[in-house]
Amino acid sequence: MAYWYNPGKVAQDVQAGLYSYIALVSMKVVGVIGGAMKDGSTEIYVLYVDSLYRYLGIGSKLLAALTEQQVAEGAKEQWVSVQEGNQLGIPFYEARGFIYKQKNMTETETSERQVSLRYYRKNLIGVQYRAMLRRNGLN
Repeated sequence: MAYWYNPGKVAQDVQAGLYSYIALVSMKVVGVIGGAMKDGSTEIYVLYVDSLYRYLGIGSKLLAALTEQQVAEGAKEQWVSVQEGNQLGIPFYEARGFIYKQKNMTETETSERQVSLRYYRKNLIGVQYRAMLRRNGLN
């Protein structure tokens, strides 16, 4: 996991334009999210927030921005893979309505054996509506 999510790797990927949205604080990249859509279903490929900036709502805002974009493009559901044991990612996605579907085992480009948990959520327009209510203190 350290290979994929460290400041140097994220900076390299930002330069390559691999992310959909980037969060900046004083011109410093503190968070990124990337995803794509295929046949009405979307995949979140990466969501990373610098450890010094976690629990400030940055991840939620990045996810909301990507969700809004994907809904505008016709998405009906979102999928994400979370590495097994990721005690930051799993509760984050579950708190935002993602439901566990299955466990997958794959070999990465670096020959590591990775166990990932597949999560999804549907009714993205409802998700956006509930988020808007929370932002405005109406829930």
